[in-house]
Amino acid sequence: MKNYAIIQARLNSTRLPNKVLKKIGNFYALEILIKRLKKSKLIDKIIIATNKKSKKLKFFKKKYNLEVFEGEDENVLKRFYDCSKKFNFKINDNIIRITGDCPFIDGKIVDKGLQLIKNSKIQVVSNTQKLTYPDGLDFSIFKFKLLKKAYQEAKSEYDKEHVTSYIYKIKNLQKIDLKDKEDFSNIRLTLDTNSDLNFLNFIFKKMKSNIFFSYQELKKNIRELTKKDKIKYEIFINSKKIRNIGSEMSEGYKLWTNTKNIIAGGNMLLSKRPDYFLPLKWPTYYLKAKGCLIKDIQNKNFYDMSAMGIGTSLLGYANSKVDSEVKKKIKNGIVSTLNSVEDIELANILLKLNQWADMVKYTRSGGEALALSVRLARAYTGKQKILICGYHGWHDWYLAANLSNKNNLDKFLMPELNIKGVPGLMKDSVIPFKINDYKNFYKIIKKNNIAGVVMEVERNEKPNIDFLKKIRKLTAKYNVPLIFDECTSGFRETNSGIFKKYNVEPDIAMYGKSIANGYAFSALVGKEKIMKMCDETFASSTMWTEGVGPTAAIATLKEMSRIKSWKIITNLGKYIKKKWLYLGNKHNLKIKIYGISSIPKFEIISKDFNLYKSFITKKMLEKGFLATTYIFISTAHKKKIIDKYLDTLDDVFKEISKHENKIINIKETENFYLLTKNFRK
Repeated sequence: MKNYAIIQARLNSTRLPNKVLKKIGNFYALEILIKRLKKSKLIDKIIIATNKKSKKLKFFKKKYNLEVFEGEDENVLKRFYDCSKKFNFKINDNIIRITGDCPFIDGKIVDKGLQLIKNSKIQVVSNTQKLTYPDGLDFSIFKFKLLKKAYQEAKSEYDKEHVTSYIYKIKNLQKIDLKDKEDFSNIRLTLDTNSDLNFLNFIFKKMKSNIFFSYQELKKNIRELTKKDKIKYEIFINSKKIRNIGSEMSEGYKLWTNTKNIIAGGNMLLSKRPDYFLPLKWPTYYLKAKGCLIKDIQNKNFYDMSAMGIGTSLLGYANSKVDSEVKKKIKNGIVSTLNSVEDIELANILLKLNQWADMVKYTRSGGEALALSVRLARAYTGKQKILICGYHGWHDWYLAANLSNKNNLDKFLMPELNIKGVPGLMKDSVIPFKINDYKNFYKIIKKNNIAGVVMEVERNEKPNIDFLKKIRKLTAKYNVPLIFDECTSGFRETNSGIFKKYNVEPDIAMYGKSIANGYAFSALVGKEKIMKMCDETFASSTMWTEGVGPTAAIATLKEMSRIKSWKIITNLGKYIKKKWLYLGNKHNLKIKIYGISSIPKFEIISKDFNLYKSFITKKMLEKGFLATTYIFISTAHKKKIIDKYLDTLDDVFKEISKHENKIINIKETENFYLLTKNFRK
């Protein structure tokens, strides 16, 4: 009977590429691991089991007199089995599985495990099941015959990727959990992220860069370090990470954790951050999007029954009619020293759809368009203060509302918006008001010199028609520009703004998102007396003149008009709302339905709603749906797809009902609440 240590290592890690070759002090992480492992007196051979993409690791073979085996990439179970076969492991030989991201592994602790399995009926020894050792000193010891059984029987991708997961499922398994007298399991000494690397370097320095420190010395040093607040905080941060977290992550989320180190904020839009939907599990990145189907970086297909590009793709992803016109424009050049002729054609279309208006102005994003509308209102009136109702983006003029009260914007879509960097001089320049509260609105406008009123006509709460008409009458009386933000609601219930169904016309309307079906484009449509202020204030941008945006908008508006898209998506939304209520009643769940019909939303009235929201997303992902508690309906959402989604949601609601009625505990059965609790914030 021999003892073979197999170090599982590769260079193409998603979260931290080349992590085993990162430097801790003056040594490679893998180098430290090997040197420390060689202190074992019972290991007969050390083998690095890697993949064909990690050929650089071959140099360890000569330098440290060990073997390097190249095998499967994702199927690590097969890699281990093939490695064992190549080196002629016998049926009762012991395999010590160690991952390459554990540089501080202790050979002496491994020997303790080998002593327990030696000359006994014990088949598995591990320190990863009942945790007392730090995360990063992990190992498992098992007989080759168990590896063979796992290789022959394991079916799931999870078991194939994680080697020992199937072994632990084998019935009547004789095993021992190696435990220490003291519990240091909250300490994280594994190497998975840049912050881990910094922490390991810090610890290594405290160990005086001595590779061969003992576990007792490590514990002593950690005790001393925790007496200092800063270090205690560092360890606290590490301890909050879930043990073996990589096994819980989707490939997209793994990529996301690394991306946050090189892209500020991780991405360019808060609403596309994966933790907003489902920590660890959300696919995060896509390769292809067509209709309402998305292919992620693992080539898995998902029907998008959630944000549809955050409301941009009303005609579905990659609409052929829109894309065809854009391709023609690209072929002829999207920008030149001269102006794009499409600007004029689009202006005529928009003014025909908005006959109350006289002029247009284009930008590339909704935030830019709204900032421009506020500038024009201030230029027109010569006043400063802006009244707001709704969510209007990230620009200073809007976030300034939180300077006077940090909770001012909480009621408009996203709470706790951070205002660092917004000039304090803008305090009191923006005043929020509530929808349908005309009495308060009247009081504000009478008391202050108002430059303009910016509002979403409808999002989650329906406006009272009388309220809108009174606002229109009062703003006209005081000659205050009324600006309707139709970025989200535009073209969803009418063939222009949602204000059209209430028969109340603004002075300026802003259209974004769906106006160009996902291409970067927004437009202001307004009355001449205000729009003419563009000649009296400086508002100009090179990228406002490229031709793809207007071309896409023309094609999108024509296609919307041809198929009457606003009617299609509104009817589909009404159907979904009706079915959600039906499923709620069927499973004895209290359901609240709200939102405009083409962006339907639901809420389960329960103290556990946040848990349910995460549970819904997790379960729907497993069945091939990107889903949360709202849907931006598109014309690509055919009824057959919607019915398939509803059938799947039926099963999920059934599980939620059992939890709500205390029949099962989702928190326990899914082992999921822990993940969401630690990562949702």
